[in-house]
This record gives sequence, structure tokens and C-alpha cells, in this order.
Amino acid sequence: MKGCIIFSVFNKYELPIDNVYIYLKNEKFKFKGKTNNCGIVNFFNIPFGKYVLKIKRPQYKGYNGIVNICKYTTIINIKLKYFGKSNIYGKILDQKTEEPIEYATVVLYAKEANIIPVDYTITDKIGNYIFHNVPPRCIPYKSNKIDYKV
Repeated sequence: MKGCIIFSVFNKYELPIDNVYIYLKNEKFKFKGKTNNCGIVNFFNIPFGKYVLKIKRPQYKGYNGIVNICKYTTIINIKLKYFGKSNIYGKILDQKTEEPIEYATVVLYAKEANIIPVDYTITDKIGNYIFHNVPPRCIPYKSNKIDYKV
């Protein structure tokens, strides 16, 4: 008898993580898959039984566990913790005068099909900003200041 299992892998912002390797192994069988750009990988026609599960992707904490394949389709959602130390920093300047803009809001967005805000910060007195521990595929996309006209 055979079953199927579907894995959905995402980060703490619930954004999908692609290129995650997922391994299933027991005494008789080994299976390997990789998540797509939606963070999903499907395993079909897997013989029933218990399997050791290993999940790996660079810059993320791995995951190990046990899964049981049975006659029902199983869906498993896995949240991986990012441990990279990426920082994004920059400076907001007036387009015409090139003077720094103080206390402007800078929004960090995830580059997905839908641009999703994940964090924000305020520039300092000389227009500088920084985002710490930025997840992959995120960019500072918009900045604004309420009392400022472009």
C-alpha cells in the first residue's frame, strides 16, 4: 500500500521558502525532494510506514523528525528559522537637492508575487536607515514622510 505526503515550508513571516531539500528514509526506501517557489514539495506513491524526516537549506536551521505514511494524504507545514546575518542599510536623499531626509519611514518588503511588508524603520537625522537580520528575498521598497513633498 502506498500514500502521499505534502510539505509546505515557510519562514517566520509565513513566506514560502524555495529550494529546501526534504529527505525521507527508512530501512527499505529513500526519497528526496525540493520545494518549489511556493515552498511546496509533494511525495506520491510512498510505501506505508515510518520514515526519518530531514529538512535542509543553507542559512536556515535544519529540521529532523519522524513521519508516518498512511493511506490518507498528509499535509505538513514546517516553519524554518533563518540564521543568516544579512543587514540592509541605506540613506534617503531628496531627489533634487540630494539633502538627507530625516525621520522618513522606510518599509521592507518581501519580493513575492504580491509585495508583502515585513518590517519598517525610521531614518536618523542624516537620513540613514538599517534593517537587521533580514530574511531572504526582502528589499527596502518604499519610503515616505508625512510632511514632505516630492
